[in-house]
Amino acid sequence: MSKSFNSAFLRIQRNIEQKSRPPKKYRQRYRIIAERALGKPLALKHPVHHVDRNRRNNANTNLVICEDAAYHWLLHVRQRVLDAGGDPNTQRICGNCHLLKNFKEMNGENECKKCHNERWNANRRKRKARVTN
Repeated sequence: MSKSFNSAFLRIQRNIEQKSRPPKKYRQRYRIIAERALGKPLALKHPVHHVDRNRRNNANTNLVICEDAAYHWLLHVRQRVLDAGGDPNTQRICGNCHLLKNFKEMNGENECKKCHNERWNANRRKRKARVTN
């Protein structure tokens, strides 16, 4: 039925009638485990998240089936804030200085207001220097 050639993949023999996934000979083991726990095949748009971030730990309690890639990304962002000792409900990590900042200190993007202003002023100085030369 199935033959393991690697710890992360299984060789699968499927019926031709299964049309939920494109035909592949090898599938990731954690997706198969998540499908068995769910009781139905997973669509390709549903990523599977490993809670402890260890891709070899395929226990049912370690897998979360995400509705889309955006939700999967959100789980990773929140986990990084927790790892830094912050509260993911009120803080984010700046993409430039990599420090924990409150939502009020963020500019709505991936950087804090201080880093945003420094970058904007540096670009402004460069534009002025180009115009005067």
